[in-house]
Amino acid sequence: MTRARLITRPLVVVALACVAVALGCTKSVPIDLTVVEPANQTDQALNGATSFVLSSSGSVADDLVTFDPDVATPLAVGLTKDGEPGVVITLQAFASGGAGAPPQSIGRTMPLLLVDASQRASSMLLVGKLDTFGKTTSIGGGETTISPDAPVPGRHGHTATFVPVINKVLIAGGAVFVDGEERLLASADLYDPATGTFEALEGFDVARAYHAATAIPDDGRVLISGGFSIISGTLTTLATALIFDPTTKEFVTLQMAVPRAHHSSTLMEGAGLIALVGGCAGEGPNDGCTPTQAGAGNSGPSTQLAVTVETFDISQPTDAASTARVASGLLVPRAFHQATALGDDANTLLIVSGGADETDTVCDVEVFRASGGVLARLTETTGLEGFPDGKCPARHQAVAIDDNRLLVIGGQTQAQNGVPSGAGSPDCFFFSTTTGFEQSPSVQLLQGLGRTGHTAAVLAADEEGRNSMILVAGGTIGNGAPLAEVLEPEAGTGILKARVLAGPPAEALERAAMAILPTNQVMLTGGHTTSAPYTTRATAEIFFGP
Repeated sequence: MTRARLITRPLVVVALACVAVALGCTKSVPIDLTVVEPANQTDQALNGATSFVLSSSGSVADDLVTFDPDVATPLAVGLTKDGEPGVVITLQAFASGGAGAPPQSIGRTMPLLLVDASQRASSMLLVGKLDTFGKTTSIGGGETTISPDAPVPGRHGHTATFVPVINKVLIAGGAVFVDGEERLLASADLYDPATGTFEALEGFDVARAYHAATAIPDDGRVLISGGFSIISGTLTTLATALIFDPTTKEFVTLQMAVPRAHHSSTLMEGAGLIALVGGCAGEGPNDGCTPTQAGAGNSGPSTQLAVTVETFDISQPTDAASTARVASGLLVPRAFHQATALGDDANTLLIVSGGADETDTVCDVEVFRASGGVLARLTETTGLEGFPDGKCPARHQAVAIDDNRLLVIGGQTQAQNGVPSGAGSPDCFFFSTTTGFEQSPSVQLLQGLGRTGHTAAVLAADEEGRNSMILVAGGTIGNGAPLAEVLEPEAGTGILKARVLAGPPAEALERAAMAILPTNQVMLTGGHTTSAPYTTRATAEIFFGP
């Protein structure tokens, strides 16, 4: 048995022997974990910790292992089978007298592929204070940032996507502010949680920002669609997409049905599709859709918006990939909306909510159903309630709560010429596939202060994966509003309530990108400051959930 040794100082090196069970035989698999505090929590996350608990994914209370620094401790885990995501190891640190209380700090590895009992695995384990954001940090303890070697580091209007096959985060495209003007980017980075570092990738065909990106779970490819670019000196909406191949780290270009930016890209895994919906369709400013020249009989400018919906079959090989236009497009063209997948494998629905059209924000909800690999708009949705008047959001967030419900969070409730305007709303509305949207806010953000251009993710509120909590972070917020907050069920009633985090992000940023990790954590990347003169940030932070 190999001894597990824990040195209680900010940089902690653990030589851990895990006992793997395969075909009834017990074998030892050494796993070297280098435990690091976030750069902004040095001498804090582990300071005062006197006991430590190790567990592996799928473990129950009897499998948790409490150990002290110099005692040999085995941890039972199973070898990874083909098609399984790997083993996640969790370290919890407790202060003196903390029995029965939540841990002081927590950290998780990315899924470790333990396929051979003779192999040796290693990983950095970033351990941060519970319910806080911690900066991405290298194995040596220093802060790491996005695009560190770029002429102007950082990104906004980009995407951040977890790539499951390689357990890394793809951070693609976007823009940076230089002397008050945006410069679009044709570059990408890969963040590796096992080392805490960012790897610069070869650039792609043309710069693109305000695009969308969606990962394909089975093979780890990422579809990066649309966005704005500079073509022959003109700002243009792209009618192309990229496929990122994690095995080669290369980008392959394919043609879409129509140009689009500020659109939605939604994985409908049960149907084997990614749905691309709406968006801006003309040349124009990066922060909105394009007012075109007034035509005959028009009293003012109109806006080019995409009414089309197209799908990408996720089973297609990259060298033969294409998108297919859906026969029944949107009834109301829109951009800055959300499209959320609900239902199970047998009944996969796509709920299109909010957004901006040519005159204002959109109140109507549109529902599409996928059947036999084909997506079509439903005609029997007239009984579904849209948003109440004056409460219709754009630049909001919408997250699935279960197979039949989603929650819309914040956003702006005014728009003109396809461009959202006004202060953010504090209102959050539940949507049900049987009744539509509730006609009064289901919950409000903290202090009744609004938020727009933010990010949101659903996380488990405990180790058993129960009691979902919704993390809401960043964006343009009302004066005095918290930089991030959590919506979670109230004990006893189950009613959603907002609360402040123990440790928020470093600052509120617009047009940041969030990647949801398979470890009940999220990664918040980049963004720009919320008031002029705008500055693009290169920071990245991890939220340490339960």
